[in-house]
Amino acid sequence: MKLCFFITVAFMLLLTSCSPSPTASTPSPTPVEDDSIKVNELIIADLIPEANYLLKTKSRAKIIGNIDKDTGAWLNDSNGAAYVFELLLNIPGAGAITLTTKGVEPDTIPMKIEVKDNKVVMKKDSPTLLPLSWVNGAEHIYMKDTQVFDYTFESDPAYPLVFRILKQDPKMGVSDTGYIYLCGRGKIKKNSGKSFRIGDDHNVAYWLPKIKSGSEFERQAAAQALGWLGDSSIESALIQASEDMSWEVRRNAVEALGRIPLTQQTRTSLINLCHKKSDLIDLALESLSRHGQEAMPVLATMLEEKKLKKQVILALSINGSAQALETLIACLSEKKGSSTEIRTAAATALGNYKTVESTRALIAALSEKKKEIREAAVQSLLQMDNDEAYVALRKVSEEDPDPEIRKKVNEILNKMERHGE
Repeated sequence: MKLCFFITVAFMLLLTSCSPSPTASTPSPTPVEDDSIKVNELIIADLIPEANYLLKTKSRAKIIGNIDKDTGAWLNDSNGAAYVFELLLNIPGAGAITLTTKGVEPDTIPMKIEVKDNKVVMKKDSPTLLPLSWVNGAEHIYMKDTQVFDYTFESDPAYPLVFRILKQDPKMGVSDTGYIYLCGRGKIKKNSGKSFRIGDDHNVAYWLPKIKSGSEFERQAAAQALGWLGDSSIESALIQASEDMSWEVRRNAVEALGRIPLTQQTRTSLINLCHKKSDLIDLALESLSRHGQEAMPVLATMLEEKKLKKQVILALSINGSAQALETLIACLSEKKGSSTEIRTAAATALGNYKTVESTRALIAALSEKKKEIREAAVQSLLQMDNDEAYVALRKVSEEDPDPEIRKKVNEILNKMERHGE
């Protein structure tokens, strides 16, 4: 097996209540009752239906909700969101999906597949619906304790459990098919009561050599893990990995640079990524922005570059500094010489700033003539948890000049009221 540290552990065989999968090749181990057992390599072979491997995507979801055991849909949490797609590739017909796109690269879903309402429709015999988040190549990052069918994932948010749905791929270093552990720390439990821990022995020393592994899958895992576990001592390795031949390794390395201290070397590397033909410009800007006020001088300079302005504005949504908030309000309020696209982006970014200032700037934008700006302001105000935003939205539901906006806002507000939110 080329993937030396990802030895298959057929989870369903470890737990006596599961039946063996035809894709699992590891002999059945003795059932273990010990709740403290440590397992460093894992494939859960009974979780993914065989049909899901017929498609391929490179989407990634941060999981903050549970799974409907009958449909496989992510259930909403109290905030009305079950998962957040961070990366979704261009897919034929996917324009209707309301997901945040960051890194973009040609997807491999065949043209016979249609995408509607976050579902993949297969045009073969009778139509089959598969959630995009459950097809071959999808990656799940567990940001909180999550129930998934018969399993519970108890994840450490400081080093979250990450799994990928993968079909056997020797070229990448994956010798088996299943729900494959990538990195992270936590406990996995079966409803029968059996459980085990994983990732407790991981640290920088464990992962750093693997970022240069001959296995692409190991490099993907190392680049992501080091972002959660590392410090500035690993920046050279991450910068080198940001030039890797594998898109996933590059993505994970660039994202990791947003989690370690912002040294001059890291800053320069991220700036260079933004100024050359790169498939990860948006992610490089976000990694810069994650450094808060420390990154604002360089982001303010880049904001003056016309070709980057919209991307910088959207990246400021996660910066969190007072200067970033002021910048976004100024971009939204500036009517003379500013495009609808830029002002719409600013309205969207302000949704992450739940302050009195952002609320009032968005309320002011509700009177704009351009529908796009009003729609973005509405979406951001729906994220605000204050009476001022609610009153303004109720007014939109009654007085906005566009009947579609009135209807949509009214439906959302009524639903919120029924659920007592």
